[in-house]
Parts: sequence; structure tokens; C-alpha cells
Amino acid sequence: MALFQEIDTLNYPAMPNPQDYDKTTSRVWLWPEAKIKAVVQRDPTNAHGDGYLVFPLSLTVFDQDNRHILTVALQQTDFRMLAFMTGEKLKDLKGDKKGYLSPINVGIYRPQKYEEFDLFEEIDSTEEMVSTLLELVSDELDLWEEPVVSNFSAFA
Repeated sequence: MALFQEIDTLNYPAMPNPQDYDKTTSRVWLWPEAKIKAVVQRDPTNAHGDGYLVFPLSLTVFDQDNRHILTVALQQTDFRMLAFMTGEKLKDLKGDKKGYLSPINVGIYRPQKYEEFDLFEEIDSTEEMVSTLLELVSDELDLWEEPVVSNFSAFA
């Protein structure tokens, strides 16, 4: 019996593609006791082709049976794509903001629920971003052990 439920990406119109990572060089974080792994993804594509969200960084989480059970992502709305998709004017969508991307927020994709929230503090480095996402994964899955980093090839 599976402990976690698998995510069906068809439930979400925009989310990171859980299979869009380099299987030879990607960093993987492991929770050995729980038999959980989280793959670091940089700028993954949308799971359903072109989408209105871009993902500077995400962690896609798999269980011991290699089922996709959670994704936590830093994400931004691409107002150009959203304007194209909806027919709205770009200026109406982005307001007075400069550029075409929204501020970064966090998206948590679960099997039955999606949640989005703003970052509480500015994150300056990739390591801080990964650390923040790892904390969210640990909280979401109630993991108490510290994750260890590995290369994907060592885990496969």
C-alpha cells in the first residue's frame, strides 16, 4: 500500500513538468529513512506545453516507487503569455509593474490541492532558494530527518 498519493499533472493547467531535469547532472536531495527524493529543477518547462507561469527553480518530489507526490516551485506569471492566452491587454494585466514577469511567489502542488503564497523575505542566492524549498517539502510531508544531497546518477 502506497503511503503517498501520486499527482496527476492534468489536474493543473500550469505546473512544472516533473520529468524536465537532467538525469545525469541534477542534484537530488534524499530523505533516506522516508525513502523520498527531491530533484532540483532549474527553469523547467510547463507540464502542458506553453503556460503563463515560469519556474526559476523547483523541487519535484518522488516516493520510493518513483511516483511524483509533490512539487514546490518558485514561480512567476509571464504577463506576455497570459495576455496572449486571454486576449487581455498586457498593460491591464501587469499594471504599473516594470518588465513582463510578476514578483516571485511559491506554488505548492499536491495530489488534491494547489496553494500559492508570497515569499516572506527576499532570497538572494540559489542555495537560499533550494534551502527554502527543502524546508517546505519537509513541512508538507512531515519529514523530520535532514535531507542529504546527491547526484542523480548516484540515486538511480
